[in-house]
Amino acid sequence: SCLTLAEEIGGAVFVSDDDRARRCARSLGLAVRGSAGIVVDAKHRGLVPTARSVIDELVAAGLYLASDVYVAALREAGESS
Repeated sequence: SCLTLAEEIGGAVFVSDDDRARRCARSLGLAVRGSAGIVVDAKHRGLVPTARSVIDELVAAGLYLASDVYVAALREAGESS
């Protein structure tokens, strides 16, 4: 139902960390963002001071984030070390 709604709205971004749902959304031509991407967007908009601290908190709370996704998110946020 989320995918259907995103298609109907048009221009919506489908937010999910589930690989299967993300693949399906992309196959429908939808823009896709995951939790790390949302945090990076928040950093760019000045809503959070650092992406690293928020992402680290999400991981500590149980979010699985592949190491390459973690590194890419920090790079996109301008926080790569």
